[in-house]
Amino acid sequence: MVEELDQDRILDEHIQVVREQAFHMKKSLDQNNLRDALKFSSTMLGEMKTSRLSPRNYFNLCKSIIREMVICNVSHCTKIYIDTQFFTFRHDGV
Repeated sequence: MVEELDQDRILDEHIQVVREQAFHMKKSLDQNNLRDALKFSSTMLGEMKTSRLSPRNYFNLCKSIIREMVICNVSHCTKIYIDTQFFTFRHDGV
């Protein structure tokens, strides 16, 4: 029981770091600062270098990281698409 509580606490700590790094990664991408975005994503992926989690909690950590990466990728790609469409719209005069 105590070990399970420790596992939950450890997982929460890792997920908190993942969320913080994902926030900064998204912010950097919005500012077109790829160097910082890569730094934050690297730190986020570095959270996977742990042996303190049970297999179940490690899997949950991995899911959290993948979810953040997918959300960031979709939002960044959507922004690029919208910016491209707006640029094309302005130049075509349509």
